Amino acid sequence: MRPGEKLYEELIIEGEGIIPTTHEKIVMLKGLECNLQLLNGNINQLAQSAEEQNKEKIIAKLKEIVPEYVPAKNNT
Repeated sequence: MRPGEKLYEELIIEGEGIIPTTHEKIVMLKGLECNLQLLNGNINQLAQSAEEQNKEKIIAKLKEIVPEYVPAKNNT
């Protein structure tokens, strides 16, 4: 296995509604609703922090936007 390679891929995030289909191995997910104004504001803040090359602000904003985000140990 190479560095950074995943053993498995998480395709379902907690809170997404699983909707069954007629096929037993296929499901649909009802995604979480998104406030586009808030999302665009967060993206703009990330872009600003990237322009400033402020690693700490970028990591903090990513943790705020994506609670499941855990930075790699060599990136903190």
